[in-house]
Amino acid sequence: MHSEPDMEFTKASPQFTQTWGGVKRLITIGAIGVIIVLGLMALTLTP
Repeated sequence: MHSEPDMEFTKASPQFTQTWGGVKRLITIGAIGVIIVLGLMALTLTP
């Protein structure tokens, strides 16, 4: 029977979605940080 992997997957699924949510949040924060740094650099470089 192939019921055991399905059970494992459904058990790990919420943890996976939580992890993916954390990764997406990190990517979003990183992107915002890069935009802010680039904006500050542009402000300081412009005369």
